[in-house]
Amino acid sequence: MKTEILITGDEILKGDISDTNSSYISGRLLETGIRPSRFSITGDDESEISQVITEIAARAEIAIVTGGLGPTSDDVTASAAAKAAGVDLIESADALEIIVKKLNTIGSRLNTSNRKQANIPATATCIENTAGIAPGFTIMINNCRFFFLPGVPSEMKKMMDNSVIPTISNLRGISSRFIEHKITLHGIAEALANELLSGFKRAFPSISLGFRALSPGVIIKISMEEKDKNDELLSKKALSWISDKFGSSIISVSGQSMEESLGDLLKSKKIKIAVAESCTGGLIGHMLTSVPGSSDYFLLSAVTYANASKIAVLGVDPETLKKYGAVHEKIAMEMAEGVRRISGAGYGLSLTGVAGPGGGTPDKPVGTVCIGISGPSGTRATKFLVPGFDRAMTKRRFAYQALDMLRKEVLKN
Repeated sequence: MKTEILITGDEILKGDISDTNSSYISGRLLETGIRPSRFSITGDDESEISQVITEIAARAEIAIVTGGLGPTSDDVTASAAAKAAGVDLIESADALEIIVKKLNTIGSRLNTSNRKQANIPATATCIENTAGIAPGFTIMINNCRFFFLPGVPSEMKKMMDNSVIPTISNLRGISSRFIEHKITLHGIAEALANELLSGFKRAFPSISLGFRALSPGVIIKISMEEKDKNDELLSKKALSWISDKFGSSIISVSGQSMEESLGDLLKSKKIKIAVAESCTGGLIGHMLTSVPGSSDYFLLSAVTYANASKIAVLGVDPETLKKYGAVHEKIAMEMAEGVRRISGAGYGLSLTGVAGPGGGTPDKPVGTVCIGISGPSGTRATKFLVPGFDRAMTKRRFAYQALDMLRKEVLKN
């Protein structure tokens, strides 16, 4: 079934915020066997939104629209939908009841702005929003079934999962599904990944191959429409074929990020870790604790940016600092040992480096980082040159390099 996605909002059109809704919607549709044919983005202009809705209705059978269902004057999607459908915008008793109940649960009262959110096209049916105030709605325009959802990602996702996907799955003609695997790689550039997979299409002509660049790495996505039970076996064969090409550079074969994959590994082995950060300024601690359940394995992140804090907090020897400077394998080793000692962790991880744009020397240019690991097998440190295009990217690459080094150390032991 031909399906399109429309994202509305001036803040997205102008680049003030990133559109994450379309990727989530697309992924959920693929799980039902539907591959979206087009994405559109409009600002908060009623006439323009109405025009795009009319165009979509003339060529698609299913459409998902997000944004513009809020209480403010620039939330005009409902009125644009009514205009495109050629019907009046009316206050829905069902939508109003949902709004009042939701406000009551948070100790708030109905006002004029909230009441505006109960206005939907006369021929539409409201969709309950279990994560927010604004109801969504569904309506037929021409031969296209439209689903209108709020733009807030958490609200949109709940409504997609609870209402939209079950409805779409029951529509006639949707019986197949897409098989998809996402392989996350670390330290492999997109161009190199493409070269290594140059023979994939000859080996698996029925499977789509895609790439999404990360920094530093890439996600490889393979997908195919499942027609019979043999397709699942074929997709697993393709996944194995790819895995053989990249070996230990593979972080995950289920689309997990570095921090998610490492977290699962640490949890499965019941390992506790602590981190001593200098040049990354707490970035690794932030990444690790962004994963739900990280308290099972993460104990401490000590941001010892100044030399004095390395000495006072971690017990780094002042003479070592004087002899080698802050960016050296010896310092990284003492930092890793120190943070492991004060935390009682199974592994201590440390970083000290030059993130730039200044501060580099001929011996230690910008992008130099020393990463230390202290664990059951002893302590070691390695110096890397991991340059980025700016300070933020360099710090991010440092963090990923350190997490990947820890991942491999845990797997080895």
